[in-house]
Amino acid sequence: MKRCEKCGAKVMDESSFCTECGAPLKVDAPSGAPSEEKATKAGDDKGEPAKTKKPKKKKEPPREEGISATQPEFIAAPKDVEGKDKVGDTAPVVPPKDVPESKPSTTAPKAKPAPAKPGKPKKKRTGLIVLFVVVGVVLLIIAAGVVGYYWGWFDRFLYAEPAGIRETFDNMETATFQNIYVGEGGQMKIQAGEMLLANGAVRAVKDVGTDYAVKVRLKFISVAHSEGWAGIIVRINPSRPTFHYAFQLYPEKDLISISKISESGIEELSSFAAQIDVNYEYYLEVSAKGKDFSFIVNGQKFLQLTDITLNSGGAGLEAYYSQALFDDFTVEPLGE
Repeated sequence: MKRCEKCGAKVMDESSFCTECGAPLKVDAPSGAPSEEKATKAGDDKGEPAKTKKPKKKKEPPREEGISATQPEFIAAPKDVEGKDKVGDTAPVVPPKDVPESKPSTTAPKAKPAPAKPGKPKKKRTGLIVLFVVVGVVLLIIAAGVVGYYWGWFDRFLYAEPAGIRETFDNMETATFQNIYVGEGGQMKIQAGEMLLANGAVRAVKDVGTDYAVKVRLKFISVAHSEGWAGIIVRINPSRPTFHYAFQLYPEKDLISISKISESGIEELSSFAAQIDVNYEYYLEVSAKGKDFSFIVNGQKFLQLTDITLNSGGAGLEAYYSQALFDDFTVEPLGE
């Protein structure tokens, strides 16, 4: 306690005014600090004004980054720390948790595509379709095979000869005839562009169709028997060449005849008396169209008949019990 110099009232040491009269009080310098008088005296002794020492700044404790020195008063102090009692005192600040600074987005958020609705899985029918196609093709082939067998399509296909045959007998190796028969004591040879045939037959067994005309030049060299003959054969069965129609000239009988050779044997269908000479050249023509047949010698029609036993086949030449020369053999298809 100290006293006021004016009124003598007792006042607190830290008061700068008297609480009774209001007069200013002399403030005592704190202990340890040099008084102004000593400072002036020291300066006077040296002749220089005394230098006052600057108070050392108190080192403040390091602050965490992001926390300002002053915080607003509304930040509450922890429960275990008492609030401020004096002016200038501040409650300890509780630092907030670090929150990353959010930067404004410059791009618009991408819209997520709507999920596709699951569709019904398609059934794979490729294998089933292929199976049906294969089965259909197999059934079609079987049906065609059965019909072709009973109607003779296979024979016509296997033994079909291109329409039109011409044979000049220049080279037998390339001749038209694939089936050649020579009997006992017979012969077949090519000489001077002609074919000599004795007791034998040459056949183009491939099917040349139904409607065609066969033409050839014929000359008898000799006849060894009264039954000796030579001529043209038509509608030769490809599977059994001995089945055919035969148009025959008999020099010893002076006869023209048409016979049929089939499972029933040899059957003469028609005949006509005519003079037939040896060493004389005859131009023969046989026309087969459907069930109708005709036999023409040197441009004159001698025989005509109807038969439906053999409806198609090849053509050829025969000579039995005689020697005959053949040349210019042709097969020509007939039009409608």
